[in-house]
Amino acid sequence: RWVMSKIEFKGGSAELGASSIKDTITYIGGAYDRCERTFLGFDTVRVSSLDTQNKDSVMRTVSTAYLTGSFYTKRLPSELVTMGGDSTLLSSVKYEYTLKGDSAFGGLGVFPAMTKEITALYGADEKLSRVRTFDYDDQGNVTKYSVDGDLNAEIEYHNSETVRNAVSRIKV
Repeated sequence: RWVMSKIEFKGGSAELGASSIKDTITYIGGAYDRCERTFLGFDTVRVSSLDTQNKDSVMRTVSTAYLTGSFYTKRLPSELVTMGGDSTLLSSVKYEYTLKGDSAFGGLGVFPAMTKEITALYGADEKLSRVRTFDYDDQGNVTKYSVDGDLNAEIEYHNSETVRNAVSRIKV
């Protein structure tokens, strides 16, 4: 499998700061579906941003974990974690999905619907977090949206012969 292991940009003026930017990319795991004859993706991809003015020491690392267990969920992120160069946790985002049926194709299709997103930002003494939830209809339209249970929206769609899947009403 061909993969990119390093990204490097050069240019600019050293007087204004770093004249090059370097990222290294590490791939962990990987899954192949023999029945579908397709690569389902890597389990984790880690991108490290290096400090080119300080002997390429790691400034920040972003690790993204992916779902690789199903043809329908392949390459969907399940978690994204950002760490500082000293391994300090800076932020994390977790995603949850549900497979939904798609009546638009006669009930034969399936799509992964993100049902929850949990975001956390870490500071010196505190953690800020946000939870967003989503509900869908069989067409893949978001019908309910919530942020921390405080902001709730219900979304309705047109469903006529001439207009489909266009928002008709949002109730907050």
